[in-house]
Amino acid sequence: MLEPTTTENLPTCVNSVEWKLVSANKDRVNRTTPVQQSQPQPIPTILNRYTILDNLNLHSQTHQQREHVNTPLPPKGRGGRITESVSAVQQVERRGKCNKKTTDKKQNKIIITGDSHARGCAQEVQHKLGHGFEVQGFLKPGANSQTIVNTSTKTTEKLTKKDIVVVWGGTRDVGRNETVKGLHQLRNFVENHKQTNVIVMSVPYRHDLEPNSCVNDEVKVYNRKLKKHLKVFDNTCVLEVDTNRDLFTRHGLHMNPKGKEQIACKIVKAIKAMLNEKKSVPIKMNYKEDLGRDNKGTEGGNITMESETGQEN
Repeated sequence: MLEPTTTENLPTCVNSVEWKLVSANKDRVNRTTPVQQSQPQPIPTILNRYTILDNLNLHSQTHQQREHVNTPLPPKGRGGRITESVSAVQQVERRGKCNKKTTDKKQNKIIITGDSHARGCAQEVQHKLGHGFEVQGFLKPGANSQTIVNTSTKTTEKLTKKDIVVVWGGTRDVGRNETVKGLHQLRNFVENHKQTNVIVMSVPYRHDLEPNSCVNDEVKVYNRKLKKHLKVFDNTCVLEVDTNRDLFTRHGLHMNPKGKEQIACKIVKAIKAMLNEKKSVPIKMNYKEDLGRDNKGTEGGNITMESETGQEN
């Protein structure tokens, strides 16, 4: 390293400075040792701790033989017969089977089929009836009566007197002046389903139209004819839909949640009434000829009795 020499008469000019070579100090030598690079260690291979047993099958056979030898024989009852003792596990299994039988008990089926007016009715009816009933809904928005009654024919044909079918339609038939065709389809449906119970809903009032419109007048005529056509069937009930404006939406065609809840209450009430109804046995009346014969026999009996009493006297 070069170091300038100091003299008393040192000129101020930089060019006059003399430089000389000085040896480096040993103490200032860089004592830093080079970084030792770590050598990569080999990755250890992991092996299974236990080897596969060659005599595994033999070991399991001997274990089963020991258990067979150690299991005690079932106790003997009277007459030397062997009576099996029921363990706790077997009792639990039997209880499970009994519970399955009770849960698999046939429920009453309620089928609700209809147009857009029947939307949400199945859920409301299921909520009010409880788990003792199985409610299914088939919805066909904008369909006529023929399409509605033919929607669930495969399901309704298997129903019995413990089940009920709810049919709600006719709005399209009334709007297109096809009331005669709609009534004919409903009557045929009831005649073909005498093995079960049927609830038919009337056509709701059209609040989206004027009160004096021809469609609302036709709705009244249709509902009146519907009762007349279906009153001859014992397994059928006709429920009227309330015409209150507060039960319908702002548009006026469909019912609001309040109206759906009221309709569900009516359906549930009708279902319970039909299932709990005790049908009376008709009394057989005799014909006039049989009544005349019975009167003659009684008169003859009275005559013979009088003659006998007269002879005794």
